[in-house]
Amino acid sequence: IQWDAELPQDEFLVGYIDRFLGIQEKYFTSFSWEDIASVDYSVLAVPKHRIEYFKYKDIKVWDKPRRIDNVFGSTGSKTTIYDVIANYEKNNPGSTKQDNGNYEDSDDDSDDGISVTIDGGASNSHMYNNDDDDDDDQATGFDKELCDDGYDKYWRNKERPNYFLAVRITDPDVAQTTEGIQDTILEHEPRFESCCMPLHCLHMTLCTIGLDTPEQVEHCVSVLNRLKPELASMAPKNIPIILKGIGHFFNRALYAKIEGAKELYEFVDHIKLCFKNEGIEIRDNHEFVPHMTIIKVTRPVGNSTGQKYIPPWLYSHKTDVDFGQQVLDNIYLCKMTHERREDGFYVTPACLTF
Repeated sequence: IQWDAELPQDEFLVGYIDRFLGIQEKYFTSFSWEDIASVDYSVLAVPKHRIEYFKYKDIKVWDKPRRIDNVFGSTGSKTTIYDVIANYEKNNPGSTKQDNGNYEDSDDDSDDGISVTIDGGASNSHMYNNDDDDDDDQATGFDKELCDDGYDKYWRNKERPNYFLAVRITDPDVAQTTEGIQDTILEHEPRFESCCMPLHCLHMTLCTIGLDTPEQVEHCVSVLNRLKPELASMAPKNIPIILKGIGHFFNRALYAKIEGAKELYEFVDHIKLCFKNEGIEIRDNHEFVPHMTIIKVTRPVGNSTGQKYIPPWLYSHKTDVDFGQQVLDNIYLCKMTHERREDGFYVTPACLTF
């Protein structure tokens, strides 16, 4: 998958064992495949011995416990990954178009769930607990993905976050510097204009959550309002959020690096704990890496232009830029949707200011 250019990396998923959560599933491009000893603490990597299976879209093509190899056909199936892809495209002629549509929606709605893949936005990097699926597979002798197509699609949609908590970036110096970076890139690659994060939407995501009914939204708003005094006292307002330097997620997205003080991580952990205690579902598919998205290449733009990556030379001379500071004086509950408020920011059922 890493070396064969004919294989679409962002269509493969990896099932792996998490020591605390059991079997989890994420997109192949969510991981760094460098030597695990050399990656940074904020990079998602997995020891190879914990990998249980690989999928192409919904189809398992390699499964360690059940000795399935439909990548090279080494276990006697004589089926290779090229056969799997060809058969899938033949039997699902509209799948690519449909996937692009879902992807476009998510990309426009939020930068959260980018999970280094920006597939499904925030998150289409799904995280399931597949223990039940494995048990059923062993009992029935066939895979869930061979059942009605609606099964996987239903549960995937149930696992996708549809709201997120964020700190809105309001400092004018940060916005001005961000605009300068975007203008520099657009000067050479104007096709990325629609990929730039609007200045009135700049934010730092704290966590992504799932609120599937109006009652759940109302409950979350009530919880936030009730927690406001507690969060106001905990918010590290005396320690500004420092935005300095440019990072990237596999050259698919550029972001302003945020120096994460210990107090910031503790603040986010406390919010998640409070939400879990209140029955609010956290749907984070990745570790908290404080960042502010500047620009990201969406799949529709990548497919239409053939330019799926941001050339490093466009921003390499700006990697140490100082964006400025932001005080943690607000928290917004934002909805992942095309709708925007009158001021251009996300639709926000709740807003806390400290």
